[in-house]
Amino acid sequence: MNKGKAHTRSDEICYLISNYLEVIAKKFQSIETLRAYSSDLKIFFRHIEVISRPNLLHEVLTLSELAPASRARKIATLKGFLSWLYDEKKTPENFSLIFSTPQVPKKLPPFLSADEALTLWKSLKNEVSDPSQINDLLLFLLLYGSGLRVSEASTLLRTRFDKDKGAIQVLGKGKKWRWVPVLPVATTFLESCGGTKFVLESAPGRSYSVRTLHRKVYRMGLKAGLDRPLHPHMLRHSYATHLLEGGANLRNIQELLGHSSLQTTERYTHVTLDRLAATLESKHPINKKINRR
Repeated sequence: MNKGKAHTRSDEICYLISNYLEVIAKKFQSIETLRAYSSDLKIFFRHIEVISRPNLLHEVLTLSELAPASRARKIATLKGFLSWLYDEKKTPENFSLIFSTPQVPKKLPPFLSADEALTLWKSLKNEVSDPSQINDLLLFLLLYGSGLRVSEASTLLRTRFDKDKGAIQVLGKGKKWRWVPVLPVATTFLESCGGTKFVLESAPGRSYSVRTLHRKVYRMGLKAGLDRPLHPHMLRHSYATHLLEGGANLRNIQELLGHSSLQTTERYTHVTLDRLAATLESKHPINKKINRR
């Protein structure tokens, strides 16, 4: 492709997308994120033969039917790619500047109550005599007991567990390693029941896919009789929320979760403040007196 030209064919666009994915893979992206980027970009450019302002604006209209969060993610992916094209002198202007990322309403992360978490624990512990259920128990202890992302749990190496430290080394986002403490009960299971290579294994030396672990967590919730669907991130959110309610320092929680920004961790304060406000309304003596009138 000639430098500075806006025009390109679809096969050349696919080639550029592949190059872009290789570049960001070296920086920080997980396999699941890379797959999402690849899918988003290939779908967006499937009808585009020429990268130009009119074509991009026309195609971006197809995203208007998506939910705000999905639309924001896809546009952010597109902006990153277009910005890279300009930096690499593949386009005459930075087309990423013509798009603004939609504002997504902030949602409080879903989480379990302490009673629901204990119900889950009891349900899984009752099944522990069945070897096939050991992985489910370990998965729960990693997601709720240590706050891991499901992608981190799926690739967790047995050799990274340090019994003396009572912690395991986790490869998180940005390909950064961090030490995460594990509960004493998890230490017991890790020593006696973990896999040969990975902590969680579908077969000797073979890790579970993230999708399979999602299904496992969903089935955990059904078995425990929870009244709503359970997913891995809910367990991670519950871990953070319950630590914060127990008095843990926000900075410590940030380190445990592997958040690069404290702002990401601060969303849990909203959950806690909501609960404190509800407690104030129901327990404060003045409010009780007013309600009795």
